[in-house]
Amino acid sequence: MDKLDLIIDAVSEMKSAQEQTQIKTQADIEQVKSEAQESVKQITSVIESRLIAEVSDIKSVTKDGAEKIKSEMKSDIENVKSELDSEINSIKSTVQTLDALVAKQGRKTMTQKNVDVKSQVFNEAIRSGIKSAAAGEPFLVKGLNTVTQGDGVETVLTDFDLAVVERMRSQGAMIRDISVRSVASKLFERFIKTKNSATAWVDEDVANSGMANTAATQRARVVCTTGKVAAYPFVTRESINDSKIDIFGDLKSDVANQIGRAVHEALVKGVTANKQPKGILGHIDAVESAKSDDARDLRYFQVIDSSTIGKVAAGTGAAYVGAVQDAILAIIASVDAGARKGCKFYVSQSMWLELMKLRDLDGRSLLCPDVSGAAAGTLFNFPVEVEYHLGDVVTGAVPLVFGNLAEAFELLSIGESFTQENPYTNPGNIQLYYETRVGTIMKDSTQLKLFRIK
Repeated sequence: MDKLDLIIDAVSEMKSAQEQTQIKTQADIEQVKSEAQESVKQITSVIESRLIAEVSDIKSVTKDGAEKIKSEMKSDIENVKSELDSEINSIKSTVQTLDALVAKQGRKTMTQKNVDVKSQVFNEAIRSGIKSAAAGEPFLVKGLNTVTQGDGVETVLTDFDLAVVERMRSQGAMIRDISVRSVASKLFERFIKTKNSATAWVDEDVANSGMANTAATQRARVVCTTGKVAAYPFVTRESINDSKIDIFGDLKSDVANQIGRAVHEALVKGVTANKQPKGILGHIDAVESAKSDDARDLRYFQVIDSSTIGKVAAGTGAAYVGAVQDAILAIIASVDAGARKGCKFYVSQSMWLELMKLRDLDGRSLLCPDVSGAAAGTLFNFPVEVEYHLGDVVTGAVPLVFGNLAEAFELLSIGESFTQENPYTNPGNIQLYYETRVGTIMKDSTQLKLFRIK
């Protein structure tokens, strides 16, 4: 028992000593932890102080450097500006010298100087159309079409060419819808179909005799017809110096307008004997134009004559209305049903007045308003446009045309317009010369039909 008591006492003492050791160790840990935290705080404070001091130093140095760099950049900019001003003045002087040399030679090609924003926008629109338009599209929609010829260089239009085109757009119905192509040469040509191929019904060839050849498609090389329209006005030096009017700008605008009118008229009824390109009404043959598409030489348009009782001039009554209506329906039917999309009626002013008089048996007008407002009216659901260069309602004239003009005929813009100034012939006055060349060429004569008064 005594040994057991001794062991118990020893264990108790060991346990007590262990507890005291743990308490002391915990106290030491807490002390070390407290000292470590204090040291961290001191170190943090010292680092923050140093960082603040260093940041202040950096800011001061950066500010001084920025001011120095700013000063150096400003100096460099002033030097560059001075050099550019010197170069610009040198270029201006060179340009003035070149202008003087050009004027001395008496020749000056139109350039695109002082083009306003509207001209630039129109210019971009036309050039966009040049690259995006497909063959046969009206240039009101896609601009001008181009063709690769010779060295393949694309024809670039000057602002004067574009001004002429802009005037043509506003002159009349047919010039608005025509397909326009820009070409480099007046020798532009294409092959067009003049005769269709043929077929035949055959039976079983039990005799092995063969069959006769059927007709093959025939084509002909067609060269465009061209004409050059020119203007040769003059201005006085006093009018040039008048600050109240831009005489050059006004004259160029008016010349472009008059050239546009001349081209528009030539498109419809141009005659090669008058040095004009052959117009639409010039592509009529006394024999071939009376034939249908299947039998006609397709270098010529088909002409449909009115009947004697249906003669438009001075007609009255139900018989008159019926005959005219039949003639118009015959024109529509002469265009293939699959090609009638995009077709229009183009009528002269006098024919327009005649159509306005036509009534059915219930007194209703055959000529209906165009609810879209895009045309002067509709006839049998086709748009009607007034074309002032078509013929009057007289025997032998063509006052009405029906079809898809953009697919049937093409207007060619050939090369660039040319201008020349001559201040020497008559002292005190400046002679001005403008010219532009255009052409026409057949595309598909089955797409357009002409109505002629018999």
